[in-house]
Amino acid sequence: MEEESITQQIAKLKSELAQMQEPSPKQFKLPLGARIARGKVLKKEWVHVILIRTNGSIQIKTLKVEDDTVKFGDYFYDARAGNILRWKGMPVLIIKEWNISPEVPPASHTFESDADYVAAETQGKLTASQRLIYTKMKLDSIKNKMNLNMGTILIILLILGGGYFALSALGYV
Repeated sequence: MEEESITQQIAKLKSELAQMQEPSPKQFKLPLGARIARGKVLKKEWVHVILIRTNGSIQIKTLKVEDDTVKFGDYFYDARAGNILRWKGMPVLIIKEWNISPEVPPASHTFESDADYVAAETQGKLTASQRLIYTKMKLDSIKNKMNLNMGTILIILLILGGGYFALSALGYV
């Protein structure tokens, strides 16, 4: 095997040095609204949520975690502590619009929407089915009714008796 000449080695070192001195690509910055909400996020119940839409765009919001879920639009997403990532000391949740389970590396390190949609469909975690369940729950919820106990019945009878007495005193009855 031939060794490189000194001029070739110098040229190689110069090219490597030039590559190292190139400016690094622009780093990701949170949108202004998310940066303003940083104080909120440092509290336990708040988290930055990065939503990956079906068209490939992203939307970032700061949401409150309630009962290990976050509500983004009409859908609820899983926000248990094991699913929350840390970025610059802030809790971040990466979720996909079509799947209620968030993205958790290293098990799923790519965002292949077709394969992930099929996996979410087989696991029963699609947001469309969640909306159907949520609507059904709202329709079937038990409505509070006024309890008719003896006290309520007595008050109603007293009001009716007083009304009858007033009408009879005025001569209408």
